[in-house]
Amino acid sequence: MDDILNLALFQWDIVWRDPEANRAAVGRIMESYSGSGAPHPDIVVLPECFTTGFVTDIPQPEAAGSSPTLEWMISMARTWNAAVAGSIAVEDGGNIYNRFYFVTPSGPISVYDKKHLFRMGGEDRVYTPGNSRVVAVYKGWRILLNVCYDLRFPVWTRNRGGAEYDLILNVASWPAVRMDAALCLCRARAIENLSYFAFANRSGGSPDGEYSGGSAVWDFKGREISGTMRLGDAVAVSAGLSMSSLRLFREKFPAWMDSDVK
Repeated sequence: MDDILNLALFQWDIVWRDPEANRAAVGRIMESYSGSGAPHPDIVVLPECFTTGFVTDIPQPEAAGSSPTLEWMISMARTWNAAVAGSIAVEDGGNIYNRFYFVTPSGPISVYDKKHLFRMGGEDRVYTPGNSRVVAVYKGWRILLNVCYDLRFPVWTRNRGGAEYDLILNVASWPAVRMDAALCLCRARAIENLSYFAFANRSGGSPDGEYSGGSAVWDFKGREISGTMRLGDAVAVSAGLSMSSLRLFREKFPAWMDSDVK
């Protein structure tokens, strides 16, 4: 168990429908981040649909059994000695999923298919929803995987029993026009679940709208604890999470014991 878990969240103007260009962009951002003097990240977190942008009309799914991006994530996790997390469109068994991969340097891969599909953007007409919550375990930390619109649904995200997980990772393509709602919901999810919350959102524009980033990390009291640095056209958000601080607060303030959902 590592008491301190270092996160690095990357946001940039995702190149529309160009996986190769976006994978290359992540490599450049990581190179700049590594030379910045920031602590080496235990987890690198990338936005929702980070290889293509949030495509819902004619998605470009990668085959689950031969995904170039998954192979790239595996290679980068080993090269960087850090877990790599983010979602892409994947075809599996004839269905298309918005699939969140959490890839560790040593090999284990956790897979979560987005449960709540954004019907206002037509996502539900193209993708198949997942039906299972996924908690990845890495360096002793339990991490709930969450994608964008999942943020609006507190029952789905409830930290059952008070300590099912220690951190929520939400990867997003959340538009600028609704950022006030997103930031309120992120803080609420952290507070009500006695958990850290990391929100990795994209920036820039696409044919569907504008994105303002806003990536950040909150602690279990709803306090923003992340720092931001500009790396060329991209932004990196970093935070160090303390397991001992989380455990101490859960012991002193066990609000979960009075929850309506146990």
